Amino acid sequence: MIPIAAVLALLAVSSTTTTTTMAQTTATTLSADYPPMDKRATPNALWSAQFVSEAARAANPALALPVSPVPLTGTDWTKDIRECTGVNDWSLTFDDGPSPYTPTLLNELRTRSIKATFFVVGSRVIQFPDTLKRINAEGHEIAIHTWSHAHLATLTNEEIVAEILFTARAIKEVVGVTPRFVRPPFGETDDRVRAVITALGFQSIMWNRDTLDGSGNTQVAALARGWVQAMSNGTTPRVGVISLEHDLYEAAVAQAPSVMTIVAADARVFKTVAECTGLAAYDETVWAGGTNGGSSNSRTAPVSVPSPPAGVKNAAMQIGGFAFEIVAAVLTVASTAVMSLF
Repeated sequence: MIPIAAVLALLAVSSTTTTTTMAQTTATTLSADYPPMDKRATPNALWSAQFVSEAARAANPALALPVSPVPLTGTDWTKDIRECTGVNDWSLTFDDGPSPYTPTLLNELRTRSIKATFFVVGSRVIQFPDTLKRINAEGHEIAIHTWSHAHLATLTNEEIVAEILFTARAIKEVVGVTPRFVRPPFGETDDRVRAVITALGFQSIMWNRDTLDGSGNTQVAALARGWVQAMSNGTTPRVGVISLEHDLYEAAVAQAPSVMTIVAADARVFKTVAECTGLAAYDETVWAGGTNGGSSNSRTAPVSVPSPPAGVKNAAMQIGGFAFEIVAAVLTVASTAVMSLF
């Protein structure tokens, strides 16, 4: 005869095991085959063959340019989009999220009825999917800021493709859209990086006003006020602005409202990057081939989204099933033991 205390203890252990196993299975369903958090993305052979093959290099010499051995110390953005087309337009862009502080920023934007563009890091999309869902649900724009925030000029073509497409895929899985805009981390780009981004059918977006909040600037308001005054008094030409801020840091998010207030007082119109450039924000053809955003950059071969390795999901399913089998067996034994007490 099994003591009733032992039966109850056994049931408690088995119940905990089942709950933990199922929670882990659920938590890893989305991220089973993604690169490790904040680690350089490993190239995907299918994507590499589609976009940066030897044939692609032959057709586009820029893809064959050498990899930079060190991060670039300076970049030329004359070939990139870095301002809005309308001189009264202002696009607020936030990099490096989602983060625990993004909801606070979203609250402020909602209060002011402002729509912004968020250049998100793939690792953090996986970490904070509900925040990304809120960004999308509240009408903000989502764009790509790579998987691990790497210096793209130091990566191979294949690694750049993986950094961008794993991020695009994470966004697609979470909110159902594929962003067209890519912002290279640190603004670091060259002709080869541009060529890879273009081969994917995406568009680089830079900025023309940097709050420096990501570098620890605590005087963002003063900096923004200086920009507005200089453009108002003719010291610098009045241009459409794409400003850079960050939602990764609590201190940066805390300073964002002051920028909104200063910009609004200058009779600026807040727009997303797509609205202020006239370009499409999203493009689903990266996964299926076809024409990108109405341009002539077409693809003849489809690109498949790779599924998690069979062993990963199957193992999770097997573990979950095995846990249920164990519990069923335990319940049977426990039931028999309890009945024998009466």
